[in-house]
Amino acid sequence: MAGGLSSLVMAAVSVIAVPAGPVAAVPPGTYAFVANLSSGTVSVIDTGTDEVAASIPVGDDVGFGPCGVAVTPDGTRAYVPNCLSDTVEVVDTASNTQIDIIDVGNQPVGVAVTPDGTRAYVTNSDDGTVSVIDTAANTVITTIHGVGSRPIGVAVTPDGSLAMVADNHDGSVAYIDTASNSVTATAGVGDGPWAVAVTPDGTRAYVTNSEDNTVSAYNFVTGVTGTIPVGDNPLGVAVTPDSTRVYVTNFGPFTGGSGSVSVIDTATGTVTDTIPMGDNSGPWGVAVTPDGTQVYVTNTGDNNVSVIDTATDTVTGTPIGVGEAPQGVATAVVQAPAPTCENATPTIRGTNGNDTVTGTPGNDVIFALGGNDRVDGAGGNDVVCGGTGNDALRGGTGNDRIEGGPGNDSLSGGAGNDALTGGPGNDQLTDDRGDDTPAGGEGNGTVVGGVGGNTVDREATLSHDSPDRP
Repeated sequence: MAGGLSSLVMAAVSVIAVPAGPVAAVPPGTYAFVANLSSGTVSVIDTGTDEVAASIPVGDDVGFGPCGVAVTPDGTRAYVPNCLSDTVEVVDTASNTQIDIIDVGNQPVGVAVTPDGTRAYVTNSDDGTVSVIDTAANTVITTIHGVGSRPIGVAVTPDGSLAMVADNHDGSVAYIDTASNSVTATAGVGDGPWAVAVTPDGTRAYVTNSEDNTVSAYNFVTGVTGTIPVGDNPLGVAVTPDSTRVYVTNFGPFTGGSGSVSVIDTATGTVTDTIPMGDNSGPWGVAVTPDGTQVYVTNTGDNNVSVIDTATDTVTGTPIGVGEAPQGVATAVVQAPAPTCENATPTIRGTNGNDTVTGTPGNDVIFALGGNDRVDGAGGNDVVCGGTGNDALRGGTGNDRIEGGPGNDSLSGGAGNDALTGGPGNDQLTDDRGDDTPAGGEGNGTVVGGVGGNTVDREATLSHDSPDRP
């Protein structure tokens, strides 16, 4: 698609960039992350108050164009493609700061993260490729060709086995096997496909066709494909968590007029409601909150975000002002930062002697203190901190953080995704099942990887039961 809507991705950056607002850490809660193309920022909206809680500068310089956004399933990281800088910026959602920049292909637009949070798929619209990012290392591990000449939208199926890529130029969708990162099939859809979404129950996929004002619907169970008429120039698409409704943003006619949002009933494949967004508002991106109660729509022409109440399918309140030319939007639950041995308040404390300390079945913060201690986290997501001495620290079932203090420590992760850090001394770090991150301190360390993909942060003697990521 040489002109039309695809040209707006670049045209919007002619707007004068505005300074970013304050950057601030946010309390735990549900937030909408909005990529502002012409401001070079990501606006963070508190969905409880519908107010902007933070504005995050992204990219190498203010004015570079963030045009999409996806958040990891655990809510800790946001991945933001920048159309102009050919990069993806990584944002820490707890602190609302940019923590990394990843070089990808030419003019990245779409991004989707796998359900396990280990990979991000990025469409590079100007070179017809998809970059695959390892989210643990924040590096591109492969570049996939054969996805069409202008890939725009991308979505990953709930089981993580398939990535679907909408090719805006060729009128097709490419299917990527995520195990091999290769294109296994392509399928024709409507004219100018833009975005794609898969229902959370994994039964259907929906593709917006920006040039023929339709949505293509594909049923994975029956193999039947249908075509649903919607409004003018449909772009964004999102599905409710219960898989019953699809929300589609209709940009509106180029000659001027009202944009809108179409609501599709997935059971009948018909439009049940059309929600007006206002003249020249240019609705672009759309995202549903994890609890399914609200829909956030970016209005790129009005520099604001509208909120739809899914109970009534009406716009509530006043549109929320964000940056210039907002496009991509994603919602996520942001958790409180995980406690560490440096900032945690102990719930169970050892003495200065040689102790045997066992945690409760819940989430514990255990300090061993001095002496040669044996500490068992038991069940739950625990923080286990060794004191001065030769300690044996073990995490139970759960996602544990285990840190050895000075001394020759033995650190063992239980079942779960654990972080094991040895202090000064000759440490032995043993990982059990899960995706673990063992890091040795000063001294001679031995790291034994358990079942799962492990990241080793220190040169050490390594043995493993499955491939580790050094």
